[in-house]
This record gives sequence, structure tokens and C-alpha cells, in this order.
Amino acid sequence: MRDRKDIRRYQNKTMKVNKAQQEIIGFVIIVLIVVIVGVIFLGISLQKDSGIETTDAEISNFLITTMRYTSNCSKDFEADYRTISGLISATYDGRSCLDGRKAEDVLKQELTKILDSLWTAGEEYKTKYYKLTIYFQTDTRDPNTRQEPKIVIENGNADLCAVRRAGQYSIDDPPGAIITRLEICKEAE
Repeated sequence: MRDRKDIRRYQNKTMKVNKAQQEIIGFVIIVLIVVIVGVIFLGISLQKDSGIETTDAEISNFLITTMRYTSNCSKDFEADYRTISGLISATYDGRSCLDGRKAEDVLKQELTKILDSLWTAGEEYKTKYYKLTIYFQTDTRDPNTRQEPKIVIENGNADLCAVRRAGQYSIDDPPGAIITRLEICKEAE
């Protein structure tokens, strides 16, 4: 008799444990589904708020390469030329080239030349519009700390845009950073 009671107690315990395990697994599945749905909604809401459709690696790589481009603005002696990133810093510091030209003027000329050679913008071209903006931001995580742009170079017609792509490059300049942002609009492909 005693063996039958022991067997029933054992069966009851294992049934309770199995039932508890099933409930825990069900709960974990429900939590996973809720988390996945939440992440999807968060991604959609952040994408809509951005204002720019895509951040483009090609544009970001272009900006990185452009920052290393050597300009025709000498710093201290005839053969010591500033890069584009050096011209940007010199523009914010109010410096000039060795020949007396303002760094800001040289920067605008060099960037316009580079942009026009790569992305010719207009109604008759695939690139409808581009806009390069250089501004200072005290906190790169907070867009409300963005100051008025120091340089804006744009070409084409923004109303013709179908696909917007953008990229940016930051130069640390404590207490913040100088941001160079390039937005390019193309026709629908």
C-alpha cells in the first residue's frame, strides 16, 4: 500500500513541476513577443522623426575623404597647406591663409569645387539638390544645442527630391564639436 501512495505522490509532484515549467515557458514566449513588437514600433517611430530617409555610408565616406583633401591655403610657410578639416577649424578661429585670404572664403571655394565635380545638381541631372552645412554643436547628442550654420553650400532644387540621403562628419572642438553635414537628393530610381 505504501508503495502505491509513494508512487501517486511522486506522480503528483512531477505533474505539478511539468505544469509549472509549461507556464514559465509560455510566459517567456509572451514576453519575447511583446519585446519584439516594442522594438519594431520604436524603430518605426524613430525613423519617422528623423526627417532624413537614410544615412548613407557613401556620403559619410566622402566627407571623411574630403576632410583630408589638401587646399591651396598655406598656414605658416609656403609649402604648409591646410586640409579641409584644418580650414574648417581655421574658419571657426577666424584665421586667414598666409597670402591674406580668409580661411572661410577658401573653404567655401574648395568645397563648392569638390561637390560640383562629384554631384552636379539640377533638373536635368540624377542629383536634384545637395546641401552642405557646417555648424557648431555644444552637445552632439542634443540637437537643441546646435548653433546657426557658419557655412551653407547648396545647389539645385530641393522641391524635386524623391530620395534623400545624408551623412555627417564631426571635428572635436571642446566644449563641443564642429559638424559637417551633407544631404543629397536624387530622383526616384
